[in-house]
Amino acid sequence: MTTTAPDPRRDPIELQGLGKHYFGARGDALRDLTATIAPGAITAVLGPNGSGKTTLLRILAGQLAESAGGIAIGGRPLPLDARIPYTAVAHGGNNLGEFRMRDALRFAQSRPGWDGAVYERLARAFDLPARGKLHRLSTGQQSGFAIACGLASGAPIVIIDEAHAGLDVPKRFALYEELVRANAEDGRTVLIASHNVGELERLAERLLVLRDGRLIGDLAVEELRGRYLRLVGPSERVAQAAAGAPVVSARVLGPTSELVVDLDGRALDPLPAGVLAEQLDFQEAFVALVRDGEAASPKEAAA
Repeated sequence: MTTTAPDPRRDPIELQGLGKHYFGARGDALRDLTATIAPGAITAVLGPNGSGKTTLLRILAGQLAESAGGIAIGGRPLPLDARIPYTAVAHGGNNLGEFRMRDALRFAQSRPGWDGAVYERLARAFDLPARGKLHRLSTGQQSGFAIACGLASGAPIVIIDEAHAGLDVPKRFALYEELVRANAEDGRTVLIASHNVGELERLAERLLVLRDGRLIGDLAVEELRGRYLRLVGPSERVAQAAAGAPVVSARVLGPTSELVVDLDGRALDPLPAGVLAEQLDFQEAFVALVRDGEAASPKEAAA
């Protein structure tokens, strides 16, 4: 009886109680992180600096061993050394050394799913030269080279960890178009970590939000958009309107109050007269979620 190899285009990626501990001052970079990454979807990994994003992505890529827990695809455990063939990774601040482009490209072309047409398309989009030493490229070109090799590799899991931060806006949007194409045409699973939260709103389908090494949000983009509400009006009436909903932030301006509340599936009663309500935009909702997770997250984690 033959068994089919797990395929992240078809099978979910399961993060099972992942932990990463560093001895000394750094402490725990990840704490009991459990989530399911949808197959063939674009997932944004978000969080403040030091939240554990890079640690998580390096573990997923087989570049770093977890201290606790594990990873499975379609219910089948995926040990550290078995993860590398599944993933292509582009990190921010790539240390590409003094390799010549042609040597690095020859190595990248050894991947069994290599697609030269994808590389050439991205090389044009990112203004990559045909030859030269990698360390002499601009920061944006180094990022572009790493991303182009990753997307051309044909790997079923593509990980972009702040690598696009060195790209200007037109080149970042060229990258986003290529990620959507890879996802739509090949069903590839994409994970992207970025500080440009607003740009990911239209790109990602799901979000993993970390704070201090813990997962504080595993939700669809639409869920985050509709989760938080701003209430403004006379203080007593605003407090009445917010009754029963957790308050994320509060501001008092004389007789007027502004509260941000976490609906999290709740429905508020009809608003009292004089109280205005509006949903937070995507970036504001992300900030509210991070603030919401402060009390539940210890401070000593690192990324």
